[in-house]
Amino acid sequence: MNVDNIKVPNFFYDLIVFMTPSASLLIGIFWGLGISNSKNIIVNSGISNVEGFDFLMVFIIVFIFFLFLAYEYGRLVEVLSTWISSLVKFLRQKKICFKKEKDFSICFKKEIEKLKLDKYLDDDRMDKWTIYFYAMRFQPSIGSDILKRYAWEKLSRSSAFTFGVLFVVSLLLSVPRIFCIKSFLGYCFLDTGLFGFGSFAYTLTMLFFTIITVYEFYRRRCWNNDLLIKIIPVIMLSDDFKINISSQKKKNS
Repeated sequence: MNVDNIKVPNFFYDLIVFMTPSASLLIGIFWGLGISNSKNIIVNSGISNVEGFDFLMVFIIVFIFFLFLAYEYGRLVEVLSTWISSLVKFLRQKKICFKKEKDFSICFKKEIEKLKLDKYLDDDRMDKWTIYFYAMRFQPSIGSDILKRYAWEKLSRSSAFTFGVLFVVSLLLSVPRIFCIKSFLGYCFLDTGLFGFGSFAYTLTMLFFTIITVYEFYRRRCWNNDLLIKIIPVIMLSDDFKINISSQKKKNS
């Protein structure tokens, strides 16, 4: 079996990028609600009372429904998480943080001109996606690798947005705790315990996760942009050069 011909389907990366933030959100919600409230939700749903074959069918239906919602949330959060990128750019412009690396925002016009594609593209069309698809066309193994790295970048951005949502929700729910408000508009607030929504521990933890994943996104964007510039000479190798290299290897072997 030729290992070089084994490629991971793009759907696999989509599944990770879209499903992981959904799993993080679900875990964060159940953690935020507290153990007792989470148990009550499961018991009141009636799933725990189903047995035998019926339980299997209900489980499959619920699982498929969860996959659908999780995948759709992942697609939605991928779009909304551009706010994370805008936040990093804003902080860089204000020179508050994220200002050391110059590779976060790069114009790839010069690199694309080296690929001799400038005559096919307008200046405003020259971005890193041109390099991605060029690599996939002429150097598939390299193209697949850099797209995988871009998938991790998107995942860190989506995760940062998800943790940010949980942080904001917990921060808002901390107000009734501080002022001992038990109900609002006829609805009673749940007692989520010392480590649930609105607690200092939960809010601080979600803030920590948000900061960490935002920084991870910043670093991954810098690494990926720097990598794109460095691989330009490699993906520009002519077919003759590749043939000579492969034939030389055969002679040596």
